[in-house]
Amino acid sequence: MFNVQTSDEVSYTVYNLLGKVILSSQQYLSNQVIDLEKEARAVYVLQLKTKTGEIYTQRLIKE
Repeated sequence: MFNVQTSDEVSYTVYNLLGKVILSSQQYLSNQVIDLEKEARAVYVLQLKTKTGEIYTQRLIKE
């Protein structure tokens, strides 16, 4: 599990390295819990989007 805390409210999308959407939430919250428990050990891409349309990208590594 990954806990994402931000000062802005954000929605998120998690992609695998092939670009397939693994998880997403369209709820805009400042505290998001991302559960990758059922997913394989791998590197994922987390994309956070604010209500104003700003997009932030972060790499997640599940070991």
